[in-house]
Amino acid sequence: MPNTSPLTAIPDRARLFHIGTMKSGTTSVQHVASRRRARLRKHGVRYPGTGLNHYTPVAAFMGVRREGEYPDLATWHELMAEVEADTTRRIFLS
Repeated sequence: MPNTSPLTAIPDRARLFHIGTMKSGTTSVQHVASRRRARLRKHGVRYPGTGLNHYTPVAAFMGVRREGEYPDLATWHELMAEVEADTTRRIFLS
């Protein structure tokens, strides 16, 4: 039998970028994370922003249209400013 190591938390200040495929439960994960921001922070995790997910800022960064228009790149810079300002927590983006 192979020797397996126990799971460990991702390192402090790491970024976990969740990219969910269609019909994989991504929206459910995002709903929980967005409603439980305060609880996540108590456990050392920041789900940045105030919206459900981070699609608009990521689309702006990637130059992808959303609802027929390119999102303002300022949304990406605002998200990254919040991420960089948190010097202690892990960051969860989805």
